[in-house]
This record gives sequence, structure tokens and C-alpha cells, in this order.
Amino acid sequence: MSKALKRHKLPRAGAAVLFAVIVAFILIVTLIISTVVTAVRFSADTMLADLATQRARVAALSLDPGPKTDEQSIALFDLATDPKINEVQTIITHNSYKENFNPFVRAIIEAFVPATGKPALIYEHATITDQLNDGVRGLELDWRVQDDGIKIFHFPVVDTHTHGSSWELTLEEILIWSNNNPDHFPITVLMEHKNDVKLLNPKALPINGDTIKNINKAITDVFPRDKILTPSDVIGDYANMGEAVAANNWSRYSEAKGKVIFLLHPDDVLTDEYVKLAPTMGDDLNMFASVLAVDFEKRPEYKTYIGHILGGYVAPLELSKYVKDNYIVRTRADADFKIDEQMRDAAFASGVQLISTDFVKSLVYPDVDYIVAFAGGKMLRKN
Repeated sequence: MSKALKRHKLPRAGAAVLFAVIVAFILIVTLIISTVVTAVRFSADTMLADLATQRARVAALSLDPGPKTDEQSIALFDLATDPKINEVQTIITHNSYKENFNPFVRAIIEAFVPATGKPALIYEHATITDQLNDGVRGLELDWRVQDDGIKIFHFPVVDTHTHGSSWELTLEEILIWSNNNPDHFPITVLMEHKNDVKLLNPKALPINGDTIKNINKAITDVFPRDKILTPSDVIGDYANMGEAVAANNWSRYSEAKGKVIFLLHPDDVLTDEYVKLAPTMGDDLNMFASVLAVDFEKRPEYKTYIGHILGGYVAPLELSKYVKDNYIVRTRADADFKIDEQMRDAAFASGVQLISTDFVKSLVYPDVDYIVAFAGGKMLRKN
């Protein structure tokens, strides 16, 4: 073959390869765009369906809230001993609103991700009412402010399936259950703000000082004042929350039963904006501010207004010192949906009051032979 012929053939072969690469790239990009568009559409449809389901459930509960719970039956001590609320350990749920991934996203995961690599978020809790009926006395709600209201779900597009699409309806469901069970140990509602990327959640609104004012007010738009245990109730005649905590002025069960405690998750913007409303934590604040354990010693003003500390990923036993100093502390019995008996036992032994888990009796999916509870399946015990 002549050199001239070779010179002609090589460029043609290179052009064919380049053309194939371009076509493959276009197909892959088209597939990705098509998948994302379909996921967004399924996500929107899922959220609309979730909202309709929630409306129907809350409407039905308002007519018939169901059977009452015997609070003594979930406690490992005699409630008549009337302990202070910081002297009791409770089992609470993590991502309490969560349903499984929407069907489209879940189908993709099931088809393309090996079983060993499946994300830890493929699980589903029962409804808020069912969890409370089973003795859960603490909930975690991830919220964001959107142009269509305050919404509760885990992550835009991918993980939006939820029992609590509407903030107001979720609070109404808690209130209905609480009114039907007036002797219940106070329910802690940990409220974590999620600041979504606008590209993933075009409905998301920016947050500012007005955001936290509106959230504070949104609680009393649903809950009567006498159904909320507020910072002022704990402060009493003390100058601020720090002094009240130092004096162990926490309410007793008899004073706090039938009420809900709203707890603002630490947030880089919202916590400071919230404290500006009332630096002592008194006045008309409906939520308790909280701080992460790793940050607690960094700013002296924390000891003025903080009553609650979140352990984050600090080992549970390291949090015992805060319990001894009269703070109410939250830790985890497990993380990333992994059974961890050592972590659970450490959480129990730490004396920490709020013990978060995904593994409660009412867990819908998956079906696992493991639950986090105290002896005899009880959900409350003295620490």
C-alpha cells in the first residue's frame, strides 16, 4: 500500500472514531437529561399525591383520632413519681416524616446499584400518628420555606416522598394526637432547616430574619399556647435560660404532660436571628435554641440562652457531662440506617435524654428483626 493511500485512510478512521464518540456523548447526555426530567416530574407528582394523602389522613383523624394510649404502659418507671423532664430518657425517630424513595428513583436504584451499595436512605417510617401510638416521644422534621409554603421532605427531586408534605398539616396531626392523649410525656419536635440549591429546588425561598419570625409564629397558628412548653416556662423567675438550667428549673412531668417542645436545630443563619428576637430566650419564643456539642464551648453567650445540646457524631458517653450539668441532650443510637448495638448501648448508658433511631416498632420498610427500646420494649425510662 502506498504512503499516499495510508495518509488518506488514517484521517478517515480517526474521523469515524471521533464521530462515534460524539454520538455516544450526545446519547449519554440525552439519557441523563431525560432521566433528570422524568425524576423531576415523578417527584412533583409524588409530592402532590403525598399532600392529598396527608389532607385525607388529617381530616379523618380530626373526626376520629383513634384509641388512646396508656402512657404508663410505655414507661419503665412509675409516672406518679413525677420526675423532671431532663431526668427521663426517651426514644425519638430520625427523619420521622420519611417514606421510601419515589417509585421512579427507587426503580433506578434497584436496577443499577448493587445490593451492597444501596444507599442507606431506602427505608420508610409509619405515619406520625402510628409512631406516637407506639410510644415515640420525639420527632425530627426537615423543613424548607418555598413559594408554595413550608414543606417537609428530605432532599429535592430524589427523596421527596413524605408523610408530612405540609408543615401546618403535620402540626395539626401532632396536635390531634396530643389532644386525644392529654397525659402523654412531652413530645420533642426537632426542626432542622434545609437550605436547598435553587437549581434542584426552584421553589425554595431565601432565608432571613423574617423567616425565623414567621416559623416562630407558625407554631402558635396551629398550637394553643397551653399546648406548648416554651423557654419562658423553664426560665420562670430566672434572668435567662442559662441561669434556669444551672438551677435545674426544668418542668416536671405533671407540668409538661400533654405538651409539645419545639427545638430549633443549630443553623448558621437562623439560630443567631432567632436569639436576636429575645437574647434571654424568654418573651414570646415558642422554640428552644440548640447548639452542637462540638461548638458549645466556642462562644460564651451559648451558656446564656442554650438549654439543649445536640451530640451530632460525638460519642454518646462523652455527652454525659452535659446531662450532669442539667442540659437536655440528643444523641443517636444508630446512624446511616445501620444496626449498631454498641452505639445503642452507649446512648442508653450516657443518660442522654433524647435518643434518636430509625429502628422503632412501627418501621414500615425494611422488615428487620431489631428495634431500639429499653427493657421490655419500653420507650421511657429514668436516667
